[in-house]
Amino acid sequence: MIQVNLIPDLKAEFLSAQRTKRFVMGIAFLISGAFIGLVVLMYLYVNVWQREHTNNLNADIQTLTAEYQGNTDLDKVVTVQNSKEETKHET
Repeated sequence: MIQVNLIPDLKAEFLSAQRTKRFVMGIAFLISGAFIGLVVLMYLYVNVWQREHTNNLNADIQTLTAEYQGNTDLDKVVTVQNSKEETKHET
């Protein structure tokens, strides 16, 4: 059986539009996936790695605080200096 296509240009345009639509949708899905991955990584950074780092720093502070509080000669070990130098300006 022989089929005669009466509107080949219209069908070619339709197929081209479908290919373009699939291509654009595929790129959109890839970009969406990349951004979802980025959001997951940022969430892990803030709620896992940063929290663990903060806990480690707090533990270090508590250890050093206990060490310094146990030292009876603290005034000999630590000297506090004035961080602001007063200068007199002549006007």
